Amino acid sequence: MAEPEGTVFFDPNRVEVIDWPAFKVDIEAERQRPSAGKISIHAYVSNRLRGEGHNVVVYDDGSGEVADFIAIDETARDIRFTLYHAKGSHGAEPGERVADVYEVCGQSVKCIRWTLSAERLIKRLLDRSTGREAEWVIVGTRADLSGLLTSVVQKKVSFEIVIVQPGISRARLQPDNIAIPLASADLFIREGGAFENLRVWGSA
Repeated sequence: MAEPEGTVFFDPNRVEVIDWPAFKVDIEAERQRPSAGKISIHAYVSNRLRGEGHNVVVYDDGSGEVADFIAIDETARDIRFTLYHAKGSHGAEPGERVADVYEVCGQSVKCIRWTLSAERLIKRLLDRSTGREAEWVIVGTRADLSGLLTSVVQKKVSFEIVIVQPGISRARLQPDNIAIPLASADLFIREGGAFENLRVWGSA
């Protein structure tokens, strides 16, 4: 059965367009072996987060990860965790490939289990960064992260999830393709607790 005319599962305007060529990003290189003269997607995200003024940023890529990157922002009243899941494109050009969204959407949904307790989340990040602070805590220190254990029980806590996938094209996000898994992940995330709408960093 065809979708009703005008159906929009995931609004294309919610895809934040990144000019990957301008930042010399190899969109097929998730973390390692970018082509000559280019950087990986993880390197781009790391560079961007370092310059955004977060209190703490943890690089948690690897088996058992919470997310590839976790940025934490604290104000006088609240604490906000932003979890970034970054994947490489399955092609040299952005498009509407199912393979570009299924894995990263699945990871976004699975990470909710770590957000059921902000205190447990911080302890998890502390455990995983033990002995490798220089590599894993890329903004702030483990002491800053540990200090948040007190704050998270006293302040309002909120969460946001960002999918970073250059293979997602805003222009090609039609109702009957990758918009459906994005919308499904978005709905699940918003119903899973104190989450904002799913965000996507993609391509034009």
